[in-house]
Amino acid sequence: MFPKTSRETDKWKAIYKRRTSVERSNKREKVDYHLEAGRHRSTMMWYVRIFGIMMCQHIDAWYVHQKDGLAFLKEHIFPVIA
Repeated sequence: MFPKTSRETDKWKAIYKRRTSVERSNKREKVDYHLEAGRHRSTMMWYVRIFGIMMCQHIDAWYVHQKDGLAFLKEHIFPVIA
């Protein structure tokens, strides 16, 4: 109810923004990649699965970031001749 940092400050906005990004990441791991659906017999296998999921998340983010740059290059390397 009464956090240490006031909700009207820029520091609070930065903290809350970071929190929402972590929540989106957790949702992606649990729901989209079905982390909890795996039947793991050991914690080591759970860690292997979570590391694989994290790599997939990184590849997805890299692809989205590069997609705009690749489209720009494609326009200049292969121009449309009308």
